[in-house]
Amino acid sequence: MFCKNEDEFEMWTHNYIGLKDMNSLKFLDTWYTKNESFLLSKDLYPDKLTSQSGRKLTLTCIRYLPYVLCDEDKTHDRYYGTELRAAVEYAVAHNMTIDFTYNEHKEELWGELYSNWTGTGVMGNIILDKADIALASFETWDFVNPYLDMSAPYLRSSICCLVPRPENFSGWLIPLLSYTNWLWIAILLNFVYNVVTLALINYYYEKKNGFNLKIFSRILMKSFWVLLRISLSQVIMKKFSKHKYSPVRIVILVLFLMYSILDSTFFSGLASTMTTPRTHPPINTVAELGQHNINIYALSDAWKFNIQKADDMLMLLMIIYRDVIENYHLMEEDIFWDYTRFYFRKSSILTPSFDRFITRLTEVGIPARWQAEAIFKFMDSTLQRMLLTLEKQKKPHRDVLKLKIFHVKGAFALLFIGYTIAGVTLLVEIWYYYYNGQQITKANITRHFSVKMN
Repeated sequence: MFCKNEDEFEMWTHNYIGLKDMNSLKFLDTWYTKNESFLLSKDLYPDKLTSQSGRKLTLTCIRYLPYVLCDEDKTHDRYYGTELRAAVEYAVAHNMTIDFTYNEHKEELWGELYSNWTGTGVMGNIILDKADIALASFETWDFVNPYLDMSAPYLRSSICCLVPRPENFSGWLIPLLSYTNWLWIAILLNFVYNVVTLALINYYYEKKNGFNLKIFSRILMKSFWVLLRISLSQVIMKKFSKHKYSPVRIVILVLFLMYSILDSTFFSGLASTMTTPRTHPPINTVAELGQHNINIYALSDAWKFNIQKADDMLMLLMIIYRDVIENYHLMEEDIFWDYTRFYFRKSSILTPSFDRFITRLTEVGIPARWQAEAIFKFMDSTLQRMLLTLEKQKKPHRDVLKLKIFHVKGAFALLFIGYTIAGVTLLVEIWYYYYNGQQITKANITRHFSVKMN
């Protein structure tokens, strides 16, 4: 507004549109205070955004597929990338001319912002008014808000992770997989408890007066061998108690039923573990990834802006090559995710109209087409298809495999150990009878085994 005199006020505005004289002043109308009217009755707020008459729209970006392909060398005849195409289509829709500005130092990439309203990289180009829009898969970074404006959310972007495929359990440990570790501990503690209980009951009926450690030790050892034979589904060849109606018989019957059930469940589980490949727990969640103490590596500080304030666990960023895909599997959880945004200078007049434009784009799904185009033209399409297949196969899938010696070597190892112990015991018995000058007969050996076991 310009006060020409006390009765006249002239209305002026910036031209804004066009390739030239964007900052020149343009006369709108004159306001007369006496009759409270305008001279020309023109629109005092003309629409300068719908058609900008070729006004230059400067973009700043880095090559970051599939979002942006900044053609700094001008080797391509068209624009590629979900974000770059959106900015270009916005310029076309509003009759603007596209121009680019690039980092003076390519290694600055996304760049940094400083409290004195300067910066480096792509963000520095915006805060220094070298460009109108910054695009390079920017996300909701809170430290940017005091200096730059963010657009509405555009596309969901996430960091997924390929982690080493879980290793197979050692074949020697397969027989132990019928039960969990805690269940094995419970069974062993229960066995010890049963031995002590059986020994105490039997001792009470054999010697009621006082406590004799020697007698109790003998009964305790006898109880151990009896329960060991019961747990291995063997018969008891000698009476354990001298009393015909002793409650020890009832206790042994109950223990026999209990260990029969345990033996059945063990062999059922063994049949399952021997025919189904077993692996160590895979890394599927961010928590499991943090528990494995994997270090964080990144190509730029911008890769960790989303997680640098996280206080829950370690994160992982890694470079993926085709030759490691077969030995890795895709985690079920993303490391982190966010929506990509475009950055504008603070209080930019373009932000509201650009937000409406990208909202319409995402509603109709056009960015998905642009993304596929950039991937199949400039990225490794085979790798992308493999990752897509891994994404679809996150649910556990077990193939039918032929049994190999690896799957059963643990069970055969136990059998071999048992045969070895039996053979060594037999040789020791033969030597024992030979050394003592006794005749080695089937009756003697059977009787000796019975005495030792009972």
